Amino acid sequence: MKKDIKFNSHQLKLFNCITNFMKNFLIVFLVSFLLTAFGCTRQKDIVSLDQTSSDKPVLAARYPSTPEELALVGHLSEITEVFKVLYKNNANVRLVNASIYAHVFADETVLLGDLIFPAQSRLPLYTRFDSLSRAWNVDLASFAQQFWSEVQKRNNADLEQFLQGLMPSVAAGQYGVDNGTAPPVSVYFPYSELFAPSTGGAYLPTVSLLNAAADTDEAPGSEPVYQGSTLTGYTTVLVNDVYTTSHPTHIVGVNGPEQPATGPGGGGIGIGGGGFCFGPGCMGWIPPPTTVPVEIKRSVLVDNYVLKAQYDNLISFTGNGGGSEVRINRISAHLQPTIGSAVTEFAPLPLVNAPPGFSFDQTLTSHTRQEISDKVWKKTLFWGPAYGESRWDTSWVQDNFEQVLAVWEYDNTNQRASFNGQLYTTLIQTTSTPMALVGGVKPYSVLAPSMHPPIKHLRISRSVYFGEARNNFGFGYRPGNCGTDFNRSQYKWDCTNWSDYAGLDPYSFSFPSPANQTSLWPARDVHWDTKAGSVFGWVWPYRVYYTGGYSPIWF
Repeated sequence: MKKDIKFNSHQLKLFNCITNFMKNFLIVFLVSFLLTAFGCTRQKDIVSLDQTSSDKPVLAARYPSTPEELALVGHLSEITEVFKVLYKNNANVRLVNASIYAHVFADETVLLGDLIFPAQSRLPLYTRFDSLSRAWNVDLASFAQQFWSEVQKRNNADLEQFLQGLMPSVAAGQYGVDNGTAPPVSVYFPYSELFAPSTGGAYLPTVSLLNAAADTDEAPGSEPVYQGSTLTGYTTVLVNDVYTTSHPTHIVGVNGPEQPATGPGGGGIGIGGGGFCFGPGCMGWIPPPTTVPVEIKRSVLVDNYVLKAQYDNLISFTGNGGGSEVRINRISAHLQPTIGSAVTEFAPLPLVNAPPGFSFDQTLTSHTRQEISDKVWKKTLFWGPAYGESRWDTSWVQDNFEQVLAVWEYDNTNQRASFNGQLYTTLIQTTSTPMALVGGVKPYSVLAPSMHPPIKHLRISRSVYFGEARNNFGFGYRPGNCGTDFNRSQYKWDCTNWSDYAGLDPYSFSFPSPANQTSLWPARDVHWDTKAGSVFGWVWPYRVYYTGGYSPIWF
């Protein structure tokens, strides 16, 4: 029998109160659960403005617009016409190729000033250029003499004045890329790896020519026409990435290299024939203190990386052409004041005995167009005794709770990529007396010269990094083999040199144990074997060790 249930007014009020309480409690519970769940899962990968594999950067063609740019493009065209005459002599083709294959400058490039001013040129300072010149029976002075002879026939005072401004001016032994008073005019040989000469030294290629009249990926160029072995003229062809992978091509422009005028990797002379010299045996070396306090250090590296998208145009008159130049940096707010402006600079990487004002990115590398096309995993190169460019943080201290991994592509431009956010870390409380260390949040806003959004902008906590650094993130592991091949197209590494001494004398330290030499580290964002994933991938290992009065003990 169905029975009606009736409530009086007090019972109804009580029932409504209980119902509303349960509804509110359920909402609060669900919100708290979602916040906790998403907070935990995103804590390890708080990112912004990442570029995924679908975000392949595309640069619109840029044409000269100012009188200075129009004059520059005109000079590049005139220089190319001179090269067309010089290349009737195949020895001149071999000479330019030798200068590029010597890898004195980055990105398959040689600066024109180093070709036409032999007395000031940096090319003869490199043994590889000397050996190639001998093998191919070419002479830098002869090339320069023929070049100037052809220029003088043209009776063009403006061109001659422009060329005089290309003379290298930095003395041998110092670092630098372009040192002239004019733009760094270069000869760029894209995909030169595909046309590498045989070990026998017999190298007689035909070379197409193109002068940069715009920043673009496609433009008309000149392909040589031969009758027998005699160059009789040129025919117009469309030059692009497809063409340059099957036809050796020299592009006369301001196509790179894009390295800044200071810092390593710029063609300077040091131990081993490249890079600035630090450490024992180098001029100005000051030994570190004999007594060092015992300290535990956790050194974080960015050791391998891959780039899968072209960020620069094939052809350029502005310096933003050729391969892509990746910068990997660190942003930290550790021990910044609690009040005041945001952090506006990348975190410095401390070095002992560095020249005044010397600074560079934590990692600075060039990727040729062929390496990008082939999705080559690269290894950070070393540029001095025991000093590698791969260091990201020489000692990630315990009270620096969060830092940023900042990856961007360097462009010679006034345009800026922006890294914005905030970090929770230990700050200095400047408003108290005495000053105190407190946990707090500090904003950052760091700008970098680039025409693209940041490639990677990752804020990560210290506890998450060290807790998960050895886990598989779904992209496999880097192999654990050791090697000594530091060729820029290889990913092998010398385990005994893979170490970080945080500015201490490397010769008083033992090397890591064999167990650590073969340890596996996971790839991130791009699969090590299949190359599937995002535009940029990296391997982020660390080393933990004691320093001080004893030989280091590695973990």
